[in-house]
Amino acid sequence: MKYKKYIYILISLIILISANFYVVTYLSKTNNFFVHKIKSLIPQSSRDFLKKFNSDVKDIIFVFDNNKKLQSKIVDRNIKIYDILDSIKTFDFIKDPDENIINGTYKITKFTNPLLREMGPRSYLALHKDLIILITGSGTLMYANFNDIEQNLTFKKIESNFNQLVMSKYLDGRKNIVKNILVDDGKIYISYLKKVSEKCVKLALVSSKLNLDELNFVEFFEIDSCQPYGGQMNNTGGNLSKFKNNKILLTVGGFGSYEVQKNDNPQKLDSMLGKILSIDKDTKKTNILSLGHRNSQGLFYDEFEDVIYSTDHGPKGGDEINLDFAPDYKNPKNFGWAVSSYGEHYDYPNKWLTEEFYKRAPLHKSHSEYGFIEPLKYFTPSIGITQIIKTERFENLFNKKVIYVGSMGWDLDENDLTIHKLVLNHNYKIESYDVIPIVERIRDLIYEEKTNKILMYLETSGSIGILEKI
Repeated sequence: MKYKKYIYILISLIILISANFYVVTYLSKTNNFFVHKIKSLIPQSSRDFLKKFNSDVKDIIFVFDNNKKLQSKIVDRNIKIYDILDSIKTFDFIKDPDENIINGTYKITKFTNPLLREMGPRSYLALHKDLIILITGSGTLMYANFNDIEQNLTFKKIESNFNQLVMSKYLDGRKNIVKNILVDDGKIYISYLKKVSEKCVKLALVSSKLNLDELNFVEFFEIDSCQPYGGQMNNTGGNLSKFKNNKILLTVGGFGSYEVQKNDNPQKLDSMLGKILSIDKDTKKTNILSLGHRNSQGLFYDEFEDVIYSTDHGPKGGDEINLDFAPDYKNPKNFGWAVSSYGEHYDYPNKWLTEEFYKRAPLHKSHSEYGFIEPLKYFTPSIGITQIIKTERFENLFNKKVIYVGSMGWDLDENDLTIHKLVLNHNYKIESYDVIPIVERIRDLIYEEKTNKILMYLETSGSIGILEKI
């Protein structure tokens, strides 16, 4: 009986492998009705990609001689993926037939393209008139007309020199180089990690006049010091926003200042690390507006009330929503990292090492007692906090101040994978707080005023989600 069980398992595996081989090999050659229906459901851009991908890289998929060789082949595969994606001109996003209703209040519609998983998985959104502009973490740019949304959503690729200017420096297949995108006053800005050498990266910006046929990016700005190339490349900030007086805003992360580099640069005014900066669009003059940030990935400027809303990733817990009233480089606000935080350092096997972390960065459980600005709200456990937007019109709450905050994470029970809605009174105190479950990692949020919808980039599935009030 025991041997029969193993025989059945072995037969099942053989059938599964054979079926997979048959589908991969013969799907494109078969014309029966069933296969034709399957093929008709796959977007043309995806079919083109898979066809070219199969012919170009099938020779390196089944290499299992040893881990080292397998890893080198995967790097080669990533490079080939970029080359293949470079040839695709249109990207079809297929509408999910199921429109999810949340709490009888909101409706979510999703448009998905599985290639976004290969090209990112993170991507960012910008709006320009009736257009949605999307950039992937590896620098592919595309746009679609928001008015054309029906059953599908087709994006057209925007040709640019971004790969030559930026991605050509990265030969290790990285997909998280781009950090954000901003369209402002006829120009497009992209924040990214500039690789200076094998030991040095800098958070930087490129810019171009907005031209949907082709973008010619030039270097616009970079931070003032090299940071280690490697593991801390996610702790970088990089969000962008419009600002006043012909300026834009940029968040700069700490790049592991306290945790890895053993310095307190986020608390020093002679360093750009752990700061929110203003940059003049013409002169490129830069000022520090606030300090004491760890990794601010959410940023929104309310031009009518002169308030910067930002979010900051904590360590183990302690994600924050912060408000900077009347921001002024002559009197920059300090938000406390890493003297104060409502999170904790991650535990290390070496107890002595953990103790050293707390000596350097004590993470006091108060901001105000140590002369820092308290967060509007903090989250422990962390929610993987991302973009923040403010709009009273979305739910017609014009007598309030309403903000929406995205989250990533992995645990819905801890309010990850959700949008957090906060209603503030005229004194900027939280009047109500609700959670809208999206059940995907929300990398970006943007409000489309003309149609009164919130657009989300959902990196779990590679989708653009549209949130509507019912």
